[in-house]
Amino acid sequence: MKAKIYTSTLLPLLLFSLTLIAQNKGSMEITFPVLGNCTVCQDRIESAVNRLIGIQSVSWDPATKVAVVKYLDTVMDAFQIMQAIAFVGHDTEWYPANDSAYNSLIGTCCEYERTNDYTNVQIGYLSLMGIWVSPLTGINSFTKVQTNVFPTAGHGIFHLRSGLASDLPLEAKVFSFNGQLLYSQKVQSGTDQIINIENLTNGQYLLVVSNKEAIVSESKLIKF
Repeated sequence: MKAKIYTSTLLPLLLFSLTLIAQNKGSMEITFPVLGNCTVCQDRIESAVNRLIGIQSVSWDPATKVAVVKYLDTVMDAFQIMQAIAFVGHDTEWYPANDSAYNSLIGTCCEYERTNDYTNVQIGYLSLMGIWVSPLTGINSFTKVQTNVFPTAGHGIFHLRSGLASDLPLEAKVFSFNGQLLYSQKVQSGTDQIINIENLTNGQYLLVVSNKEAIVSESKLIKF
């Protein structure tokens, strides 16, 4: 099985679509753009990925700005891989680099030009699973707000805290990965909320928090 996902909201630099190739026994390979300049960047990017569990191989090419990662999808996923790279200072296809980490590159050979446009990427970053958040909710704008969900993998009880200060009511919705709404509840900003999906079957779900004007956050939940 091979599927290509096109992310049209990125600047022309990102000419590569994210490609997944299903391998045997849960082994997956993903190919995606990562911004950087040199072999020092290469070492940083590859080291960040190799620290994750379930990684079988990783390579990043300074010339093409493309990373290829092979991993066990039973213990790792593309979200965590891209986030790990972004955390050490390199913009990925879906996630911008941690600002403090990028700032540490300034003045060195690793200081790359940040050409990615993330204006709308977060609305559709789950295209890897064939799901775009905006069509699911009917909301076409995204307001990124610090929202913590913990744990992200558990037996069905998840805690949610949103930092959004707004008079508009928030709502948390849990979708299946085929787009079916399975759970919803009102959310009060600035307080801990419990998302209880114990009655759902084990698997992966999409948690979307939004108000009437914008999507606040999306998170992947794993129930086991």
